[in-house]
Amino acid sequence: MGTLYDSFAKYYYPLFHTGKPGSDEDFKKIESSFEYLNIFLEGQNYVAGDHLTVADIAILSTVSTFEIFDFDLNKYPNVARWYANAKKVTPGWEENWKGAVELKCTRRIPPALLTMDLYNMSGSPSTRAVMMTAKAVGVEFNSIQVNTFVGEQLEPWFVKINPQHTIPTLVDNLFVIWETRAIVVYLVEQYGKDDSLYPKDPQKQALINQRLYFDMGTLYDGIAKYFFPLLRTGKPGTQENLEKLNAAFDLLNNFLDGQDYVAGNQLSVADIVILATVSTTEMVDFDLKKFPNVDRWYKNAQKVTPGWDENLARIQSAKKFLAENLIEKL
Repeated sequence: MGTLYDSFAKYYYPLFHTGKPGSDEDFKKIESSFEYLNIFLEGQNYVAGDHLTVADIAILSTVSTFEIFDFDLNKYPNVARWYANAKKVTPGWEENWKGAVELKCTRRIPPALLTMDLYNMSGSPSTRAVMMTAKAVGVEFNSIQVNTFVGEQLEPWFVKINPQHTIPTLVDNLFVIWETRAIVVYLVEQYGKDDSLYPKDPQKQALINQRLYFDMGTLYDGIAKYFFPLLRTGKPGTQENLEKLNAAFDLLNNFLDGQDYVAGNQLSVADIVILATVSTTEMVDFDLKKFPNVDRWYKNAQKVTPGWDENLARIQSAKKFLAENLIEKL
């Protein structure tokens, strides 16, 4: 009451009156409060003792409120671990979360904060593709982290939102959509100032769709099968997986022969999505120079794609995590 909740109130409650949060000093007090909580939870599954108590329930209520405001709990690994478990073992969690969601829907939170909800993992290529597309069309999200490593996507509250329990999942008012390529097309058609990222011309649209499906079924699939095992085992996929990945890049290299963009003569959602996929190779120092057209396109895409800097920051954060925790030298 005197530290964690107090820090929340002093930083976030001014939003309800002025539309602006508290001071930088107030935010530092939030960080300090979470640092203390992170220390309390070192080697502990509960905040006070070896089983669930009213202390866990009270702190769960407070911490879940921070999530509404896109506070990144992953900076505090013990808290994030406890939070994931507390949601599973605390009676009434689903009602608690439903109430939090309804709080936003009733617009008791200032409209400036009532943007769309994106359930995601920040470092994933799929999330980064959606984030860059949102930047391109000028919309913002409440970013809600779903930790698939601990199975949060399978929890009942999330399955109610997305029965397929995949991320990213976008909730725009009462409209729910998942699958990255469906989300990015929705965003540009719903919020784009013009149709440049996804032209209405059927032939141009068909070419963009083809590249999006190529990414999903070939390029992204190749990345996933070779690199994603690193996230769980610290080792990449098989030699056969690597050969398929190289074959996918060969195809992309052919598509880009004499072309500055992957589909047509201007930036499109296909470039943004494929940029998110290709940039994943930065996490493991994959040599793009073997594919000169891809390498040329990649350098240009970084310059012309809105949100690239944020995309790169998420990659670097994920790369640091891999280097410190999982990755073997390739």
